[in-house]
Amino acid sequence: MNAKAMSQKRYACMIAAVLALSACSQKTAQEKGAEMAGKELDTLAGVGDALQKKGGAAGESFSAGIGTMTKGMERGLLKSGREIVTDPSVRAAGISVTTVQDADAEKAAVHGLDAYIIAKAPAAGTLRMFVYDALGNEIGRSSVSIELDAEAAKYQTFALDSQVDLKSVNKVSFAFNASKKPPSA
Repeated sequence: MNAKAMSQKRYACMIAAVLALSACSQKTAQEKGAEMAGKELDTLAGVGDALQKKGGAAGESFSAGIGTMTKGMERGLLKSGREIVTDPSVRAAGISVTTVQDADAEKAAVHGLDAYIIAKAPAAGTLRMFVYDALGNEIGRSSVSIELDAEAAKYQTFALDSQVDLKSVNKVSFAFNASKKPPSA
C-alpha cells in the first residue's frame, strides 16, 4: 500500500472514531458547537484581559527592542562601509577624515564622493583622494584645494570619472600636500 493510500485510510479511521464518540454523547451538534465556541470565547476574553493589564508594558518593551536592533543595524552598516585610510601627511597637517559618502548628485551636480574633513590646526593645500575596489585595485582618484581654519570642519566633494561605480568603492585613502602660503586669517 502506498503512502497516499495509508494516509487516506488513517484519515477515514479518525473520522470514524470522531463519529463514534459523538454518537455516544447525549448532546446535540448545536450544543456541542455552542460549548466549543464558549471555550474559544473564554480564551479570547482571557487574552483581552491580559493585554489590558500588561499590553502597554509588552508593547513598550517590544518597541524598545526594535529601536535597539535598528540602532545596532545602523552601526553595523557604518562599520561595514568604506574603509578610510589617511596618509601620515594628512595627520601631520592636523586633518582627519571621519566619513565618506556618495555625493548627492542633485545638489552637487557631480559624480563623486563627499568626505567630512576636520582641521585641528589651520590647513591649506591639496587633499588627494584615491578609491579602491574590494580587490584593492585603484579605480579612481581626485584632488581638491582646501583652506581650513583651526577647529573648522566641512564636507568636501571629490569629483570622480563617471565610469567609477560608486557602489564598488571599498576603500578610500587620502594624502595631503601643504601649500607654501599659510591659510588666510
